[in-house]
Amino acid sequence: MGDRRSRYTKMVVKESLLALMADKPINKITIKEICEKADINRGTFYHYYQDQFDLLKQVQDEFANEVKELLEKRQTKVLDTVEMITQLISYFVEQRSLCKILFSTSGNYELINRLTQNAYEGFLANWRQQMGSLSDRQLEMLFEFISNGAAAIIHNWTMNDMQEPPREVAEFIVQATNRGSLSFVE
Repeated sequence: MGDRRSRYTKMVVKESLLALMADKPINKITIKEICEKADINRGTFYHYYQDQFDLLKQVQDEFANEVKELLEKRQTKVLDTVEMITQLISYFVEQRSLCKILFSTSGNYELINRLTQNAYEGFLANWRQQMGSLSDRQLEMLFEFISNGAAAIIHNWTMNDMQEPPREVAEFIVQATNRGSLSFVE
């Protein structure tokens, strides 16, 4: 019974934080506001979290772990890059309201970069086989370039209400990555 109550309390606290973050940045949110919205006392809050930043970090960690699990499941299947990115972005659509808050300036833009880092080892191993002439350092720089560009596109797409279908965004990312900006010149 206690474990179920604990899970429920944590869920309500997290939902309260996210609701507050829809209106203002994390550094403007107080513990008092979170507790009032969650209808809990401060002692209960501090039983689970150090402060609002710790709470946000735990929300981000849970989301990042879910994305990592999704990527690991996809890596067991043979998927092309467009399909893998499409499935990842489709998951973001399913988690639209959470992503909008976590990817916003009220949340933490670094979260998107952290999510791309989950794919780092897989890409690096694959690229070592395909681009044997590049050093590990060059492969690392290439990954940084591509992952930051993809993160910026996903951030922009999320903040603009995910207007384009996930496959279209994935194809754009892959085209820009594989062929560069000249591939868009007519």
